[in-house]
Amino acid sequence: MKIVSKNKNETPNLSYPQAFLNFMQPVEPDFPRNMSIEDVYEFGMYAWNIANMTLSVPEAGEEMKRATVFKSTWEKKVFQKLVKNKKKYFKEYDHYIKDLYFEDTDQGTRLTVTSADKDAFMEEMQDKFYENSLPDQYLEGFIDRAAIILRPKEPYWRWKEAFSDGPLDAREKNSSRIYLVEFYLDKEEVEEVLKEKYDTLFQMELGVVTEKERQWPRKRSYKLFLEWFDVEINCDVYDSCNLPVIKEI
Repeated sequence: MKIVSKNKNETPNLSYPQAFLNFMQPVEPDFPRNMSIEDVYEFGMYAWNIANMTLSVPEAGEEMKRATVFKSTWEKKVFQKLVKNKKKYFKEYDHYIKDLYFEDTDQGTRLTVTSADKDAFMEEMQDKFYENSLPDQYLEGFIDRAAIILRPKEPYWRWKEAFSDGPLDAREKNSSRIYLVEFYLDKEEVEEVLKEKYDTLFQMELGVVTEKERQWPRKRSYKLFLEWFDVEINCDVYDSCNLPVIKEI
């Protein structure tokens, strides 16, 4: 593969295209064979930039690394491997990869890389960083989760009022909470999951009111759960944001 550099904003004595190729070649066998070379190298571009971010802006870089959503276990392993290798073997290459593309020439496939220093990269790419780095991860679309919506019923509100200074207002009683579980094609399968996880959800709803477990109902059966909550199941969950999902653990 022949390497060509745009040289824009590059440090003249460093060959970023060759460095990036050396960075990617050891992990190429870790990607599925049916994955295009463009997608493989865009994945690597994202890992390269995240690694640089953790070195130059550690707090932001680590937050972005934690926020990255992976479709599969192998993606996460390859990503972690790339970030580790970038920081260990290519630390001195502190420019970010802005863009790359492949083209066929008479001499073979040519990779063109455009890099930029941190300030230029942040100025030009801040609004598009997430979207362009791993496009398949961050585009709008249906996600592989089913939603369980819990709406507390009167027994729950009566129990909660014991911890309140007065009656609960209508707005509070109209509140609900959404829980995402494994994706299934039909509601019956989700209901089976709910029967396995209902007590975890029950405890979360109780914990919002008081963390003192001795004040919770002791015998929390599935029957009691359904008496305390209206349950709505939705198997079609659409994510309309072009941003990763950030979880509070």
